[in-house]
Amino acid sequence: MNKYPNLNKISILYVEDDETIQMVFSNILKKFTKKIYLAQNGEEGLVKFKDSNPDLIITDIQMPKINGIDMIKNIRNENKNIPIIITTAFNDINYAIEAIKLGINGFFLKPIDDIQNYLNILEQKAGFIIAKKENEKKDDIIQTIIQNFFDFAFFVENNKIVTINKKAKNLIEDKDINLFFNQITPKLSLRKIEKEIIKYKNHFYSIKIDTYSNNKFIIIMNELT
Repeated sequence: MNKYPNLNKISILYVEDDETIQMVFSNILKKFTKKIYLAQNGEEGLVKFKDSNPDLIITDIQMPKINGIDMIKNIRNENKNIPIIITTAFNDINYAIEAIKLGINGFFLKPIDDIQNYLNILEQKAGFIIAKKENEKKDDIIQTIIQNFFDFAFFVENNKIVTINKKAKNLIEDKDINLFFNQITPKLSLRKIEKEIIKYKNHFYSIKIDTYSNNKFIIIMNELT
């Protein structure tokens, strides 16, 4: 049984200029990750990042050619969301503070002696990455469904309409979306109703609300003739 099932589903870019450290930890990571990409300095790390599109980056700070801070700055210009973990020595603490300002997602203090804890933390990070990917995939599917509905369709998240299809947009102007939503809000507490009748702009519509998750749901509306 795989002790690290989440790690097994993600790819990692590991940037480390010390060949011995890189060899030791890359061999460990290879056993548990889907794919590991290696780079020995920030310049090579940037190339591998662009070519491989990894799920997670683990990088040293003090490296030749381009250091870890400058590499992270370049990566953040292209991707503000990819998780980045730095490995840093205690005397690099000022670099670590600068890295935190760039939005890193954690750090390991060198030397890393507790391999079990190291892998447990990466497994937890991998779980967050997978959950986010799954949510993004579901949202993409929802967007596709919404746009292909022949009826009026609305995608609601956190009690706010975030997407409407073309037909709904033709009926409800942007400035009226909140007014419309306020009108149907009392119905949303029911969440699983099959049909409810509302009046909007002197026309009657039936609405059906399908729960998608705890804070996301779809409203389908049909005009009654």
